Amino acid sequence: MNNPISKNTGIYYMLFASFSFALMGLFVKRLGKDFDTVEIVFFRNLLGVLFILMTFVKSPFTLRGKKTWLLLFRGFIGTISLYAFAYNLTHVSLGEAFTYYQTSALFIAIFSFWILKEKMNLPSWIALLLGFLGIIVVFRPDIDGNWKNNIMGLTNGLLSAAAYLAVSELKKWYDTRAIVLVFMGWGVVLPICSMWIGEYYQNEDFNFMVATFKMPTTSHVFDIVMVGLTALLGQIYATRAFGLEKAGIVAAISYSNVIFSVLIGMMIGDKIPDFYTIIGMAMILCSGVMISLFKLGLEQ
Repeated sequence: MNNPISKNTGIYYMLFASFSFALMGLFVKRLGKDFDTVEIVFFRNLLGVLFILMTFVKSPFTLRGKKTWLLLFRGFIGTISLYAFAYNLTHVSLGEAFTYYQTSALFIAIFSFWILKEKMNLPSWIALLLGFLGIIVVFRPDIDGNWKNNIMGLTNGLLSAAAYLAVSELKKWYDTRAIVLVFMGWGVVLPICSMWIGEYYQNEDFNFMVATFKMPTTSHVFDIVMVGLTALLGQIYATRAFGLEKAGIVAAISYSNVIFSVLIGMMIGDKIPDFYTIIGMAMILCSGVMISLFKLGLEQ
C-alpha cells in the first residue's frame, strides 16, 4: 500500500522551500535596517560558498563542457538580480517583493517563445496577458507610486528568468554544484567590488549597487547566519522537490512563498497592500500558476 506522505514528498519539500525563502526575506528585512543591499547579498552568498566548497572535499566534480562564458554570465546576472531582490525586500512589503520575484515565470515564457522558439498554446497566452495586466495594476505609474521599487521588482523578475534559462542549458554540461558555486562566487566578489567603489563614490540613485562596508556587531550574527541558512535550505529543498514531483505541479506550489511572505510580513508589521495592489498580486499569481501548469505540463 502506498504511503500518502511519501507520494507527496515533492510537494511537501516545495512548501518547506517556499517557507524557507519567505523566512529569508524576513531576516533580509531585519538586516536592511542597519546594512545596505550590497552587504546583505555578500553575507547571503559567503555562507553558501563555504558550504558548497565543503561538499567538494567529500565528492569532487568534473567539468563536462566548455560553456565558460555562459557560466560566468549566469553568475553575473544572477547576482544583479539578487541586488534588486534584496533592495525590494528592504523597501516594500515581503508579499510585494516576492510577487515581483514570481514574475520571472512570465519572462521565462516570453524568452522561451522568442529565443528558444518554443510553441505556446492559447491558455498560456491568456495567462501571460493576465500576468502583465497584473503588473500594470500593481505598478500603477502615477504620481504617488515609487518607480524605483517597481523597476527593481521587474528587474529581479527579468534577470531571474534569464538566469533560469541559462541554468537549463548549463546543467547539460556542468555539475549543479559548480553552477551554484560560480553564482555564489559572483555574489561574494561583486559586492566586494561594489563596496570598494562605495568608499570613493556615493549616489543615492545607485544605492542598490554601490555602498560602503559596515562592520557587523554580535547582535547581527544571528540574522546573518539565518539569511544564509534559510536561503540554502530553500535552494536544497526546491531542487529536491523538482526531482521528486512533476515540474508543473512543483512550480505552481512554489507560489506559496507569496502567501507565507504576506503572513510573515503582517506579523512583523508590514503595511497591508491596498485594494488594487492585492488584485494585481492575485492576477500575477494566477498567471504564474497557469503558465507553470500549461507550459511545463502536468503530463510530464
